[in-house]
This record gives sequence, structure tokens and C-alpha cells, in this order.
Amino acid sequence: NPRSATASNLWGPVATFSDGGRLIVADNSNNRVLIWNSIPTSNFAPADIVVGQPDFFSGTANNGGRSARSISGPRTPFFDGKKLFVGDFTNNRVLIWNSIPTSNFQPADVVLGQPDFASGTANNGGVSARSLNGPGAVFSDGRRLFVGEATNHRILIWNSIPTSNFQPADIVLGQPDFASGTANNGGLSARSFNSPVGPFSDGKRLFVADQTNNRVL
Repeated sequence: NPRSATASNLWGPVATFSDGGRLIVADNSNNRVLIWNSIPTSNFAPADIVVGQPDFFSGTANNGGRSARSISGPRTPFFDGKKLFVGDFTNNRVLIWNSIPTSNFQPADVVLGQPDFASGTANNGGVSARSLNGPGAVFSDGRRLFVGEATNHRILIWNSIPTSNFQPADIVLGQPDFASGTANNGGLSARSFNSPVGPFSDGKRLFVADQTNNRVL
């Protein structure tokens, strides 16, 4: 029920993740991420932790103002066994918690795509290695971070897990440089993307769903 959020209900969930012990759900329209500390075994089981809201009954975007605690339109959550990563889509940023949250409304430790936790501008400062525009998917292999940035038609790779705000990416795929963001830049090819989502690496290879080009690279 969109008018009555609880620990048991959802509104527009867009992505799930499990490490085999926990279940993590991006509850998009409630502007929150829910964490079950063990895999649910019964219908309508309530979540244990809510991130992005002060309690289970709230669902306001950027509740209390844009901050390290708030979320607006979360997409893919990912937990690498140590850190939690969330694509905070509408705020044009990726939030990183250095450990799995254990209390409601717990603030993130690091923000990517913005110079601080109060900012949410798309391509803040211009398209660059630091900026983001609608990041929709995140993945980490425990050493690197991969972000699918569909609106800038690129995949950004940090060669080590970022530890500071606004840290620039090391590698861009889909564009010739960090200042570009055109769909199928240079023409449809083995180098270009059109709205890439869902990066995944098995430690050797990288897989990307190149959504609007109807292909997987």
C-alpha cells in the first residue's frame, strides 16, 4: 500500500540481492532499502532494518533533506561481504556503507557522483570521472567497483573500492573519454553502449546488459 509503508510491504521493488544469509531489497517507490538479516521463510515476513527512512512507516524521498541517511529512487543494492553499495538513482549518486547497516536510517560513509551528501545534481560539475547521471546498477568483486550509468551510456570502473567522496573512476567503457556521454558514441560497435545496465564480473570477465541495443557484451 503506497499510503501506508510497513516492515512487511513494498511499493515498486526494482532489485534484490542475497549473500546467502541476508536478503536486501531496493524498495524504489518507498525510497528505501530493506534488509532481512536472515532469508524469509514465511509470507509477509517483516524486514529487520530499513535504510533511507527513519522508520518502517515512512517513504518520503530524501526524508529530512538530502543527506548521508536519505535515498530517492534506489536501484540495485549490492553487498560484497563487507560493504553495502546502493545506486541512489534520482540523487545521481552511489552510496557506500563500510559495513552492513545494523540500525534504521544509518548514514552512508562514502558518496560517489557528488562532492558531498547534500548534493544531487546530474553530472555535477560536468560529465567527468567523478560525476554520475542516474546510476542504476552497481557491482563489486570485493576489489573493484563497477557502476552502470545508463543515462551517460557508460560503465565506470574503480580499480579499488572508493574510500573518499567524489572519488574519480579509473576506467570508462562505452565512451572515448570521461567527458563524453553519447549513446553509441562513434556508431554502434564493440566499444559503444546504449543505456547499459547490470554489470557483472566473475573475476576474469566483465558482462554488461546493453539494454537499448538488445545485446549482452
